[in-house]
Amino acid sequence: PLDTIWDLNEVSSKDVEAIRRRDVGRREKMAADLSLLAGSPMDAYERYSKAAELAKQSPDPLWYAAALEGCAAAHVSMAEAGGYNVDPYLENNFQLPEEFMAVAHHTTSEHQKPNKNTLKQTLPKVIGALCEEALLIYNRHPALGPFHAELLLKLASYTAVSEEGHARCRWGEGRGCYGGDPGEPRRWDKTSVASLSFGRLVNKDGDDLIALSSLQRTQKFVSFLNRAVSTGSLDLLTRADVAAAATRMCLKGIPSTRWKFQQTFLDGHTMRLPRKAAFFASVAAEALSNYTSSSSSSS
Repeated sequence: PLDTIWDLNEVSSKDVEAIRRRDVGRREKMAADLSLLAGSPMDAYERYSKAAELAKQSPDPLWYAAALEGCAAAHVSMAEAGGYNVDPYLENNFQLPEEFMAVAHHTTSEHQKPNKNTLKQTLPKVIGALCEEALLIYNRHPALGPFHAELLLKLASYTAVSEEGHARCRWGEGRGCYGGDPGEPRRWDKTSVASLSFGRLVNKDGDDLIALSSLQRTQKFVSFLNRAVSTGSLDLLTRADVAAAATRMCLKGIPSTRWKFQQTFLDGHTMRLPRKAAFFASVAAEALSNYTSSSSSSS
């Protein structure tokens, strides 16, 4: 909650300035939430960034972590929902993964070639970095365990559903996403990477890049779920809920990485993880059993 009453006679001028920054930062974060809900992710991102900066200076760690998580959410919304000035921002800041850029060929004329910019990153990498910094803060206090586990579940879901499309700069592609106005070129077709063509997608060791991407995403997906379920400060019921959610996600599976230029044996395949699902189900059952036992003994 925002602080409303302070006795300024009891605090130093330095603390007064810190309190002012904290309140401004919290209000900025709340305004960013409303901007995101209103469908303006670019405005939301700018407000989240300002809120994070103010919260870090205050310091106000919980709101700083929440603002970082908001920055990540704003980027996801930019990719999927678009908005005013969103596509130029995405074009100027994100590109394909480096291993794919290394094997790309240009189909446009020389002066239209999109240059490889070493300052550009992939969108999933930026989202992951923002969330990992927030996780470090959520991990500092036992009471923040549910926030920690919830964000890890969100990251696992993002890895399974949206990450590979965002890594390929396919803005607006997918069910429920905004791909452009009717009769206009699709948003993903207007990016500079859309002018690239690819031969055989293999790295210098001859390994299939699509298969490697699918394997790495699956490993990351499982890692997020393991970290969520093993969060140390969860109570028994919350741990059971988190483990049950992880079970459902493993049974639903993670789609393999797709590529529009090349068909592989993994295209259209969903990798389900029944053994991991069984493990998480056993964790949920054990947590519920321990909760039942403790409730019976206390009564």
